[in-house]
Amino acid sequence: LNEMATAYRGLYIAEGTPLLQPFAGVAAALQELHGSGTKCVVVSNKGIDAVRRSLDESGLGAFIDVIFGDVAGLPKKPDPAVLTEHILPRFKQLEARRVLIVGDTEIDIFFAKRCGASACWVSYGYGDANRCRGLEPDYEIASMNALPALIRAQHAMRPPKIAG
Repeated sequence: LNEMATAYRGLYIAEGTPLLQPFAGVAAALQELHGSGTKCVVVSNKGIDAVRRSLDESGLGAFIDVIFGDVAGLPKKPDPAVLTEHILPRFKQLEARRVLIVGDTEIDIFFAKRCGASACWVSYGYGDANRCRGLEPDYEIASMNALPALIRAQHAMRPPKIAG
């Protein structure tokens, strides 16, 4: 199985990654969020090399602060250790309850709930609408264009803590 996974990942990087295109509005939303100081993290169960290449080839890598992909020996979504042990320690004074996990599948919503974070389901993605809504995400957006406004509203409701 390990040999098959390695072969698949090599093929995916070489032939699949160049065919990937970000969903409409993703680049503008990430650029706006990054410009406002919002930390953007990509968490994927895909191989880390494929994720990095995809982000770089699409021009989105410049807007991402941390990339967490499938690496042998590390947890995967929906394990909350991905957030609590591998991502949060990189951002001083950030708590899981102040994190918004944005994703298009049930695993993303389940991951947010297991982490104690807010879940935002993007309804234009690959997730099954009935199952995703059944998990009761905190937010639902039909376009990435709506994400910056949602995050601004979330910040207004919960102003950041100021260390004194």
